[in-house]
Amino acid sequence: MPQPITLNPSLKVLLPEFKKRCAAIQQYQNSSTGGISIDMVRELRSTFVAPLVKPRKAQQEEELNLLATLSVVIDLLTQGWRISNTDPVILDFPEWSSAEDEKARIRQAHLIDRDAQIPAFLWHVAEGKRRGCQNRPGAFKARQQQDHT
Repeated sequence: MPQPITLNPSLKVLLPEFKKRCAAIQQYQNSSTGGISIDMVRELRSTFVAPLVKPRKAQQEEELNLLATLSVVIDLLTQGWRISNTDPVILDFPEWSSAEDEKARIRQAHLIDRDAQIPAFLWHVAEGKRRGCQNRPGAFKARQQQDHT
């Protein structure tokens, strides 16, 4: 049985903000029906891995650590972990009833990872189409191979 993880990020000034955001993530996670989806992950990232509004100097120094820690928490949620407590922040990994349930959880996590990469791929394809025809000056030209027949 997996042991719960207590998160103790090295945040001094922003530790209350971290706990507040984790509590909101926990509430969001508990209110969602079904498992985690790529849309849920995108919403979590856009909502909770967001920069602070008008941070003070002490907060600016810890802001990157806060955002990185929250990003890791969301990544763990996609793998099946759940936030069970927020003071201190504790993550639990539920036991699965069967091997089939565990396979489904792993498959879902891989699908979420794949879907997270698709927008970058589509952007790359769109960028290639936007450039248009490659017969313009300065475009890459492959060397023609001679026919050795």
